[in-house]
Amino acid sequence: MTRELWLAVPLFLGVLQEPWSEAIEQLLEDHREGDRRERQEVAVQLEEILFEFGEFLDRQELLRSRAASVVASDLPDLDSADRHGYLLEACRAGFASENPELAILQLWRRALLRRDEGRFEEALSFLDLALALFPEDRNYRPHVLHLRAEVQRQLGSYEDAFEDLTSALAAATEGRFHASVRQAAPALRAQLFLDLGLPDRAAPFVKEAQAQAEELRDQGVEAAATITAAHLCEVNRLMAVGGFEAAIGKIHEFLADSSLYDRVPAQRLHLRMRELTARFHRDRRNPGAFSQTLKLARDLVQDPELREPDRVDGWLLIADMSLRRGDAEDAARAIAAASSGLGNDASSNEGPMISRVRRITLEGRLALSQPTQVGREKAQAEAEVVLEEMLDRWSRVPRRAAGTGFLLYSHRRDFLAVLLRLQLAQASSTNPREECLNTLLRVQAAGELVRKVGGVSSTPVVGDVVDALLESGRGLLLYLPASPISLALAVDQHGIVIEELPDKLVLDDAVKEFSSRLLFGKSDGVGGDSLSRLLFPSSLQERIASWHGITVVGADLLGSIPFESLSRDGLAPLGTQVALDYLPSLALGIGLERRRREDPENRGLALVTEPEVSAAAKRFDSGLEELTLTDDWRRALREPYGPSRTKLLLGSEATLSSVRTVASEVGVLQLLTHSVEDPARERRLGLVLSPMDWEDGLLWCEQVEQIAAPPLVLLTCCRSASGPNRSGDANVADMGGAWLAAGAQSVLMSSQDLQLEPTLEFSESIHRRLAAGLSPAQALRDWRAERWAVEGVASTGFLPSMHIVGLGHRSVAMEPPQSKRPINDVPVLWIAGGVLFGWILCLGWIRVSRGRGY
Repeated sequence: MTRELWLAVPLFLGVLQEPWSEAIEQLLEDHREGDRRERQEVAVQLEEILFEFGEFLDRQELLRSRAASVVASDLPDLDSADRHGYLLEACRAGFASENPELAILQLWRRALLRRDEGRFEEALSFLDLALALFPEDRNYRPHVLHLRAEVQRQLGSYEDAFEDLTSALAAATEGRFHASVRQAAPALRAQLFLDLGLPDRAAPFVKEAQAQAEELRDQGVEAAATITAAHLCEVNRLMAVGGFEAAIGKIHEFLADSSLYDRVPAQRLHLRMRELTARFHRDRRNPGAFSQTLKLARDLVQDPELREPDRVDGWLLIADMSLRRGDAEDAARAIAAASSGLGNDASSNEGPMISRVRRITLEGRLALSQPTQVGREKAQAEAEVVLEEMLDRWSRVPRRAAGTGFLLYSHRRDFLAVLLRLQLAQASSTNPREECLNTLLRVQAAGELVRKVGGVSSTPVVGDVVDALLESGRGLLLYLPASPISLALAVDQHGIVIEELPDKLVLDDAVKEFSSRLLFGKSDGVGGDSLSRLLFPSSLQERIASWHGITVVGADLLGSIPFESLSRDGLAPLGTQVALDYLPSLALGIGLERRRREDPENRGLALVTEPEVSAAAKRFDSGLEELTLTDDWRRALREPYGPSRTKLLLGSEATLSSVRTVASEVGVLQLLTHSVEDPARERRLGLVLSPMDWEDGLLWCEQVEQIAAPPLVLLTCCRSASGPNRSGDANVADMGGAWLAAGAQSVLMSSQDLQLEPTLEFSESIHRRLAAGLSPAQALRDWRAERWAVEGVASTGFLPSMHIVGLGHRSVAMEPPQSKRPINDVPVLWIAGGVLFGWILCLGWIRVSRGRGY
């Protein structure tokens, strides 16, 4: 008698269902104790039972749920719809049995499956349902929260991800049931920091995850996922800092552990995909070296055990390499294969959304390489649809105090650069350059610092740029470095010039070369040679030749380029010839201009210096010494404004409370003090003030944003510009962004360590020029020119250290322009009447005189 008949006979005879129950219980026990192959065999048997006799289990929902869950988890040949069908059945049965623990388990497993398929928004909905229906559950809640943190990370909601991870750890007990949550947390936290562009913050958590992995090595299949996640985290950390060769070596080392990776074939294949990505980045400067990587990629995408999201990434990698090699036909085939894998619902979630962005970027590059216009129009139309989706998604992502960077990831920058090139190539457009700039403005308006500052209630357009930021003799330089297409835009009152620049990799090499020459004193001080030629092609040089003021946007995407040390004519550094300021984005500049207030008169200077170094400050830097200014220097710094308009906060008066009080009462606030860095903070820079009973003597970015800042803030402190680089939204996580968010219109900062005596000389010079009515950018230009005239090449190392973020071309020490000054009608009428009466008297006198013969 077959197994099915043996199980069915008692049912048809109306006998109690103990034989059925015993059979399922035995299979579930075999499943718990079996290896991978035996668990799959059990799943097959349970699937047969559910298919043939599931209808007889209505009163045994608990068994039915467990059996369906096993089937969904351990049958690799189930397609997505069948797998979800079994999980749905398991979830329904769990609810019907009034077993909340089982129901939340099934919701968690459905979310897990959706996550593995890259359908993150659906996964999040299952997890939210589990938390809402079972808020008191103590067993699976930590698992649900941890998985929710993973999904939030994939969606870009990093603040929510950190919060969920913290909640998961708080809910996890010390017992074995929550061990996997505790063990997986370091790797997830490290990956969050890596995503945010903070490899230094990630490093200790990567180390903790690796140590955890070593401890779990002998604990069986349950620990395999935690160990492989730690391995992947280490690989990603190496790739984040450009260590592609080291990442490849680590991958080979990890995959050599066959006893581990045979248990998790999907993770093994995913790690191999990361190896191919590392090979690609390592060889990007030499596409001729792609042959071996292409062969490995073609083999990998044919592996039936490769997860579909990884397969799509493999085809996209093949397409990218083929385009770089000039093989358009092979690229087209790979793009078509990736499109097939993405399916029709690729825009419904962020996982495939990333792949979709990459696919459309490659299609755009392919279309630009072809002579026909049809492909370009199709690629542009698709790209503009995706841009709308990206911006909509970004607008719904919770804001972070330290930002995330809306162009942090290269696929977004590459996508944007290709879209702009497609718009430029559009034959039917009446003004393609203006269309490109409008597209950039829309993207930049999504930046977190723009949202902090406010002032941009609607998406800005080119007209807003002209009204807010342009005037005669001034212009804007915008850089969008990407791979393989970079762009530069020059904008002034005469129009827009757009120039295509080399691949970002070429620009990066030029930046490193020039920075090295500056660092080791080998620069001739005249322009950075190849770097200047790359950044100022002939068409841009012609446009900027007559500019006396320049606002640079996009310098953060090029790294720490010292624009002031470049040259537009090969004769002298740019910073000695032109007034320069920096904006993270044009949209931010528009917001700052609209928020800017006009002061009826110069309200003077507040100088904060000579603080008492607190114990809290010495915990970060034990070598801090007290600053002491001579009486002569105190007088010199006050003299330009006059004693009555200068507030000195010295020694014990240089406290946070005093800074809060005076900041809103002056036009210029200078903090001449020490700085410290806290590696545990994302916004790591702090300024040293004097302590009070309730203050520790440190000023962090979070506290700065609570101050009513004056128009201009001078941070004459070591490395005051220090902070993580939020590409596309620079300064959001440093002191400059904090003071702009607090109300300042411009901030002067240093990217280097400073010495007291030169800093005092610099401060006196800047204040003298500000009090004379120059804008901060003009004052800084004149100071650089003065230094260059006296010291020449020897001054170039210090010249670019001091720079201005914000509206540096706006004066803060003069009365507002005449055109914006309110008019008092009564005095004007009296004056006009007096002039008219005088003319009447004169005319009368003339007539009388003529009558007398004169």
